[in-house]
Amino acid sequence: MDLTPMDESPTKIEEVPSEIVNLDDQRLMANEEGGARRALWKDDKHAQSYKDKLMGINGKFTDVTSLHALRDCNLVKPLWQKLVNNTAQHDFFNLSLQEWNKFNLQNKIGMNPNILWGSMFGTACWMIWKQRKDWVFNDKKEEANSLMNLIELNVMNWLNTDKLNSNRGILYHESFVTWKPPIKGWIKVITDGSYNHCINKLSCGAVIRNDKGEWLMGLAKPMGSGIALQPEICGIILGLEMAWKHGMKKVIMETDSTEAFDFAQDFYDKNHPLRFLAEKIKEYKDKNWQVVLKHTFRETNRVADFLAKYARNRNFEDCFLISPPDECIELVKDDAQGLGFWRV
Repeated sequence: MDLTPMDESPTKIEEVPSEIVNLDDQRLMANEEGGARRALWKDDKHAQSYKDKLMGINGKFTDVTSLHALRDCNLVKPLWQKLVNNTAQHDFFNLSLQEWNKFNLQNKIGMNPNILWGSMFGTACWMIWKQRKDWVFNDKKEEANSLMNLIELNVMNWLNTDKLNSNRGILYHESFVTWKPPIKGWIKVITDGSYNHCINKLSCGAVIRNDKGEWLMGLAKPMGSGIALQPEICGIILGLEMAWKHGMKKVIMETDSTEAFDFAQDFYDKNHPLRFLAEKIKEYKDKNWQVVLKHTFRETNRVADFLAKYARNRNFEDCFLISPPDECIELVKDDAQGLGFWRV
């Protein structure tokens, strides 16, 4: 399916950092989906410096992990014991890192029922990490308990801003969103497009999964140049084409682009320069099968987003994938397990 000229050079994908703790303030990264802040590090001089410092503090080397720094250290644990309700503390202090994040994002376990726990948890993680960095590198000796009032103040300020905006007619609602499998007998196609405005480079991706969340197939397609909406629409066509060619008769098609979704529903200016793509979608919709078009949040579309960006390095060759790329395996597992994010 030749949708665009392929005349651009490939762009290198930005590497995902390893999931160990980063003590350099420039590498402290927030989870952009609105959940807990994740502290990341690379094995460099800062890591070694932190280990050296810990040996000085504790008298012996301690295995430094994200959970130790953010939860289990005896300088931090008392704070969590004040924030987390008693019935949840056993699970809270005994889960692995991934399960710990999932547990906190999916449950309301705070001592204060009037404060959203997702907001409290994320703020606490961020401020604990900042404090630990100051302890190690700036010699500021404070225990995490000193953050108690500051954490609540920051969260309450956010809530007050939320109420103020609500009074102005700007409504916010925090909800937990996650990838949802199709009902039995159906398959789900999720698509996404990528547009690099700096070099005007397009690509798109599509993934098909069953009612168990299992990967059936995927496709990553580099596209050359064009406009930002183009790869979003082409991703829908790509997904429909792939499902039809492989004999799938009950299809849920999802995109996180509202504009592309409207296009696929025939809501567009009939003089739009991409109208020929809308006509292509209509051709597939009119075939002898069941197709349901849905809009989804970008937080639940991480696999297709990965494939769209993965296509940038494909040297203009479509990449059909019978199994997920290594870098994408954990994303697929997270979706199948119901891992999600708080969205405001």
